[in-house]
Amino acid sequence: MKESRRWWGKYSLGGSRIWLCGREHSASAACTTWFLGGVSVTGGGIHGWDVPEIREAVFRRSKQRAEFVRADAMERARRIANLLKVRYSASAVTLYGSLAETCFHDRSDIDILVEGFIGRYWEMYVMADEIAGPFDLSIVCIEDAQDTLIEYARERGICL
Repeated sequence: MKESRRWWGKYSLGGSRIWLCGREHSASAACTTWFLGGVSVTGGGIHGWDVPEIREAVFRRSKQRAEFVRADAMERARRIANLLKVRYSASAVTLYGSLAETCFHDRSDIDILVEGFIGRYWEMYVMADEIAGPFDLSIVCIEDAQDTLIEYARERGICL
């Protein structure tokens, strides 16, 4: 009679978390099945893995997640810009930093430069931070910004 063991493990590969599910039988030729990001790999150990296929599946899933997270952050930035313009009479709202460029990742923050802000800063910041949700938020009033930040935001930022 064959013994069977089942186990689960969570590992990190290339910044993405993947779940591994395996079953190993105590026969002379042990067979382990791995399920990685929708790809199943069967082999007698590490040498039986189809590593390029696994890597491609993990990176494809990681890229899809990054696109989803970036789209979510952009939508939240637009909602914050709307709050600043409608409720606090901001004349211009500029998104700058990694979200405005191509280097955004899931731990990036939302960086905003605001002109013509009228009102209480901390009250506004609390409301904007609620909209930002899981993303860290940085709102800088142009009156308090250094010249280099203003120049950077105007050259490389996105007007919202």
